[in-house]
Amino acid sequence: MDYLFNRFTRSHCMLPFPILNRFSLEVINEMRPFPRQECISTPYGTLITKPNVKGMLGGTVDLDCTFQPTETWYVMQWRKRLPNNDEEIILVNLPPKSESMKTGLFPPDVVLSPSWADENMKSRGRTNVGHNATSINFNIKLYDFECTDVGTYVCVVTGSSIISKTTEVGIVAVPGKPSINSELLRVEENFNFTLECVVSLGIPPAQVTWYVKHPDDQAFSVISSMIDPEDQKSETCVPVINQQIIASITEETSGSVFQCRVEGPLIENENHQYKDEITVETPEPIVTDAPYEVPCTGKNCNVNKTAALEYNGAQSKSSAIFTMATSIVILISTLALR
Repeated sequence: MDYLFNRFTRSHCMLPFPILNRFSLEVINEMRPFPRQECISTPYGTLITKPNVKGMLGGTVDLDCTFQPTETWYVMQWRKRLPNNDEEIILVNLPPKSESMKTGLFPPDVVLSPSWADENMKSRGRTNVGHNATSINFNIKLYDFECTDVGTYVCVVTGSSIISKTTEVGIVAVPGKPSINSELLRVEENFNFTLECVVSLGIPPAQVTWYVKHPDDQAFSVISSMIDPEDQKSETCVPVINQQIIASITEETSGSVFQCRVEGPLIENENHQYKDEITVETPEPIVTDAPYEVPCTGKNCNVNKTAALEYNGAQSKSSAIFTMATSIVILISTLALR
């Protein structure tokens, strides 16, 4: 019975008989079918909600509902409509006190206490109920807003009939900082290379653009030829892409800085946080050891490269003769000992 009480279909808008009290709602769920029709306002009250609201991912979202009763009513509810389904899950109930059963309004000292029907929403939601001589406000603040919270929410009032108003809840998400997998890349001159930039785009999706600044440039310039982005795995409903470019450098443009930048309305005041850079340069030339130079003393200051080579060769030859002589002496000494 609890399961039935917590689930309704949209066909329960107008009932073919009056509800005696709020507990008779349990009986209603066992009676099928009812004529299907959309909920409309009835003479016993006016219901007001915001048609559209948006919540920041990880932040909060407010659901506001105001009821102006003119006749007896039995329960107010916030429900969530299941996607691709006619069912609505009850999130929280606001039953009235006995003092209101005849007039539909409340004395000023009456405290209304909502009761949560959905445990997930109860752990993240807070209710705010207020009333005066003409209306009742039944509001919800939902914390830690998630992708799964997006959808259609319905404020419902049940009396002799049912009236309801919907609020479409959307989501907004700030983009993530772009990430290039390195800070420095060395490539050969005129060699084509690929640079990758992984970005969480946010909602609505931000724009990802590559820029380049060559050593002689005063500022970055846009790279217009970019590869179509590749979709990456995302743990949430926020899209993640890999935006690539293919480029090359020459000896003159060695040391160019390539910048991946995220741009959008949600980050206009924080552009410095939404970019990443990589420097691309050609390899440093390989330098061999310099040949031995004859010390410049006196007449030797005019020695040329040929003389230096001859000097090096002579030194090597003398060293070889000395080594050979030493080997012969060692051999003779060994034979003498025998």
